[in-house]
Amino acid sequence: MLKIGKIDYLNLLPFDVYLKASSLSTQQKRMIAYKKSYPAKLNKDFLFSRIDAGFVSSIMALGDKKIASNIGIIAKGEVWSVIAIPNENQEDYQSATSNALAKVLGVSGEIRIGDRALHYKLGGGEYQDLGLLWWEKHHLPFVFGLFCSKKKNSQIQTLLKGFAKAKVKIPYYILEQRARETHISAKEIKEYLQKIYYKLASKEKRGLECFHRELRILGIKKPQRL
Repeated sequence: MLKIGKIDYLNLLPFDVYLKASSLSTQQKRMIAYKKSYPAKLNKDFLFSRIDAGFVSSIMALGDKKIASNIGIIAKGEVWSVIAIPNENQEDYQSATSNALAKVLGVSGEIRIGDRALHYKLGGGEYQDLGLLWWEKHHLPFVFGLFCSKKKNSQIQTLLKGFAKAKVKIPYYILEQRARETHISAKEIKEYLQKIYYKLASKEKRGLECFHRELRILGIKKPQRL
């Protein structure tokens, strides 16, 4: 059984839809178990081999590019779902990359990611968008998450190549379902997903390398085994 970790946020809704409609055979799909959680938890699951592959924090590829694919969670400018709220300094326990990004940018406040951040942003609260701050500083995309694998697997390679080429259209009934679950309207979900894309090309890889370089300068390391 191939165990794949998946971040349980709206930003991977297109990947969810693609999986359901993918060209993998029924037998292949049955051989894949998906484990949903938040990035920091999936980082640990990946380190301890509780999952074979999946979307994890991009900081996990620091010093080990072999594990990374060309698929990630990327924004070019504002991202809406990774923010700093004027408040006492507080890291988000759900993310390693976003906490590190705040340090790289010299941003203080309460770091919030994912659907909780999106709720706050759409509610009209004051915040700083870390994706936008990174773009203004470097004029490069920021890779928030990466699909990483412990070892090469033909099923995973087929899945990722297909997703990289796909133009995923999300059925309205799925948008409505997720709107009910998250209390974020279908219209707002669609607007948010326009901020996100998934394929790493040259500029995205440069952005990732720039982030990793700044982490090394600050002495920030990727999560380690406990």
